[in-house]
Amino acid sequence: CHGIVDTGASRLGVQASSLPKVKSALAKSLVLGEQCLGADLKFDLGDMVLTLRATDYTGEDCTPELGSLALEEPTFKGVYAFGETVLRNYYAAFDWEQRR
Repeated sequence: CHGIVDTGASRLGVQASSLPKVKSALAKSLVLGEQCLGADLKFDLGDMVLTLRATDYTGEDCTPELGSLALEEPTFKGVYAFGETVLRNYYAAFDWEQRR
């Protein structure tokens, strides 16, 4: 998959056409106890894999907090927006000169 770092996004952005299916699948696996328990989300970005635990992508009521991405398909198929949900768990460094 591909990820877009969006420092202004508070939720994980999911392709609009996939959002209902992803949200439903995640909601079915979530259990609220002392903390929200559920499936880990793993994003294979080639050189690295980002992992989000259920507590990273859910709200206080243990429901998935996902946002809709209105990007053209098939050009942007498999693209996710990584905002606060990823940035609070991973250190991000950008190399402007090497554009990476």
